Amino acid sequence: MRSSTPSARSCKDHYQIAVDLGIGLGLRQGEAFGLAEEDFDFTTGVVHIRRQLRWDIKGRPYFSLPKGRKTREVPLPANLVLRARAHFRRFPSTSCTLPWRNPETPTTALEERQRKPITVELILTSSQGHLLLKSPRSP
Repeated sequence: MRSSTPSARSCKDHYQIAVDLGIGLGLRQGEAFGLAEEDFDFTTGVVHIRRQLRWDIKGRPYFSLPKGRKTREVPLPANLVLRARAHFRRFPSTSCTLPWRNPETPTTALEERQRKPITVELILTSSQGHLLLKSPRSP
């Protein structure tokens, strides 16, 4: 049964961009969860895939390079430009600071430099502004 309450519609609308990114750009879940508004280049019509949001075996989130440890550019279809801009206007990004590469506490100076936390203005968060949780069935 479909809900028609304003809060249910708003919740659905809040997450619609995740579906659009997955289908329209072919992104993996972690890549979509790691996107920031600055990754969208509307002038050149591409999305820069620079990071993904991952979780270690203990469920701790961190940022890392996308699969294969390679960044890439994905063409941005015109219909997705409109949807992305509308999403950015309606649902502000949320600042998130997480470790890079590994959530473990560094034990050496090199690990400390490699795991230095970064801050990203995430476009996909919960309706309360929290990190989204990875589905247990997703790759």
